[in-house]
Amino acid sequence: MTDINVSAESAQSIDLEAWLGGATVAEASVDVYQRPDLLARIEEWQRRYERAEDFERQTGGERSAGEEDPLAALDAEGEALLADLAASRSTWYLRALSSADEQAINAAHPLPERPATFSEKPPVMQNRPTDAQARAFIKAYEAWQARGEQYRLEHEAESEAWAQSTTAALIARGAEKIARSVARIEVGGEVIATAVTLEQARSLPERIGEVQVGKILTAISAATELEPTMPAPFSRRGSETTQD
Repeated sequence: MTDINVSAESAQSIDLEAWLGGATVAEASVDVYQRPDLLARIEEWQRRYERAEDFERQTGGERSAGEEDPLAALDAEGEALLADLAASRSTWYLRALSSADEQAINAAHPLPERPATFSEKPPVMQNRPTDAQARAFIKAYEAWQARGEQYRLEHEAESEAWAQSTTAALIARGAEKIARSVARIEVGGEVIATAVTLEQARSLPERIGEVQVGKILTAISAATELEPTMPAPFSRRGSETTQD
């Protein structure tokens, strides 16, 4: 076996720009299903399978000559459903976002200013109040509550508009994060896309559901916050026990 030694001279000759030219940012991956609706069909199949199993136990599995085994037919149906679900699975590889990305996204979709809230402080009960003072406090507190409720009613439309605008801004930020972060999308090991347009990203909640969009955004956050470390060797030897 030949030892490879890197001398100080050769180490100093390494070009930093060339090294940086091959550098990459962290990525995370997440599985996204094109057909999550199949999960409902699989759940319905499971219920039918359980009923068929119960019936088999109650009848002892007896059937007339030539009668098809219902469990065998259900097994085939279940395998087909799982195959369809697996075929709809894609893997999304998502790059870490830089601070410049985050600043640009936030600047493009600023959060609206929160409307003023009822700021009047409630009345304070005196220490060891007399009966008259206690009654006065209750009356003052109820009046304070009434003023707060009146303020809420008067500004209800403003608060609802703020909540809707905030939600729209957060959704827009999420779509732009996805559009900036997607490195590639693979289906069955084949790359089907190396980018997602902003319009496509905006349409994802309606197409694949908000839960799966949430998974994508979580993966983006994971890639952005990931500290690169060397993983453990891919070997089963460390976890297996041997018996003599």
